Amino acid sequence: MPKTFQPRDCYYCKSRFLTNLCTLPFNLIADLELPDDDFDTVSTITEVHVNHQNYLRNQASSYSESIGHARSAYSVASTQTDALTYTETSVQGGASLDSPLFNESASTPAEQPSPVLEKALPTKTDTAKEPTIKDTKSKPAPSPIEVPSKLTNTPDIRGVTKTDSKPPVNQEASSEKSTKTLISPHELPNLARDVTLSLTVAHALRGKSLHKSVTLEQFYDCTFDTLNRSSSDSQDRLKTYPDALRSLSRNFIRNADKQAIETWSKRRQTSHPGHSAYDLINHPLFSSQPTEIELKYRLDNCLIKYALTTTFTGKIERQFIPPFHSSIKSHLSTFKSERLFEWMQKVRKDSPAAYDNDKNFFSSKSSASSTKPDPKSLASMKHSCPPLSESMRNFASTSLPQIVNENEAEITKFQLPKVPGYTDTQLAADLIYEVICHFPQWVRPVFVASPAQVLSITQFLSLNLNDLERTNILWMINTLLRAMRPKVPV
Repeated sequence: MPKTFQPRDCYYCKSRFLTNLCTLPFNLIADLELPDDDFDTVSTITEVHVNHQNYLRNQASSYSESIGHARSAYSVASTQTDALTYTETSVQGGASLDSPLFNESASTPAEQPSPVLEKALPTKTDTAKEPTIKDTKSKPAPSPIEVPSKLTNTPDIRGVTKTDSKPPVNQEASSEKSTKTLISPHELPNLARDVTLSLTVAHALRGKSLHKSVTLEQFYDCTFDTLNRSSSDSQDRLKTYPDALRSLSRNFIRNADKQAIETWSKRRQTSHPGHSAYDLINHPLFSSQPTEIELKYRLDNCLIKYALTTTFTGKIERQFIPPFHSSIKSHLSTFKSERLFEWMQKVRKDSPAAYDNDKNFFSSKSSASSTKPDPKSLASMKHSCPPLSESMRNFASTSLPQIVNENEAEITKFQLPKVPGYTDTQLAADLIYEVICHFPQWVRPVFVASPAQVLSITQFLSLNLNDLERTNILWMINTLLRAMRPKVPV
């Protein structure tokens, strides 16, 4: 049963202008009837607001052209237009997995005025009767300054001619270039809807522990069976797919127009002009022509890839980013998944966390970690040790390990850094061995290792340590050398 729109409780104006009272003209919404279904209700209210904004913008444009230089009229029209530009990021659709909305028909696109709106909008004869405003004080606009197309030669105070090496800047061309790649505001509602769908389905798969078994190929199979559900074989196969996957396929079909779905199902082309280049149906993984390797990708990570790249794309005008993110959060809040937006913000720069350590979706960064060189081969080291005498070689190979093991408790007190591949005693033995090789004066009773020498030793072993760790090593070496000197062969 249809219901009457309540102007004093307008969700659209509430979410954008922070007012419960609807901002549309009263005659436009006085007799506005809404469908009983909540999803269609949201779509209808959004459609009426967006189409009214488009109507005002077109009226302002034609009005300013008709009055020429009438500045007062132009300022009225531009003020109305600028005030409404910010509200184009409206909320459409949702992606709840448990919602009955999935079985309803698709909402009317915002570009086509609804019958209710057509009745309320004034006709051409009405607009023709609008009074024109005359501005008797208006003056003709000053002629623009001409920029020379060639390099100009200007004499300086000494009479020497200087050549201006800077060519004239084509401002129109540069402005067009900067706006070509930006996403148009009317595309943002659909992007918010697709991001919500992707996030909710991906986390439903993860919540039910299906994320490692459901692939992108299964999405295509399920969607093809959904399109051909009149076939008994397709109906039988549809019963075997998870609920989250069937919901994704139904929403994917529902959110696309008929022509796009037809070309998508027949895999005729990689892009679908009826949709934004950033819609889910035009994403490389979902545009009906993925590679054989991509078909084996986990579906949850494919959906999260789309959600992250679309939500945080750099191709949205700066002033539209907050309302775009707000519309996504509004979608998620409607379906009790508002925490997913916070999760996206948290993992957007941590790819392993976002993609569950799936190497198909991120490249691991090389980490500078300390590694232990092969003690049996000096070739593995980045330096060469000076030669030792035969007696000192015997001492380093037999007595040194024994002395280190005897002083293990003392070594532990210095809290040496934890280096992969080393125990505390092994690290101490290698460090002392470097001292024996590079600083033969260590046998003198007055010798004390310095911080610079410890830095050299740790660099010889390719250890990446901080000042505190090197300080602990410094005093461990000096303590252990005192215990070693009495046992050095004469």
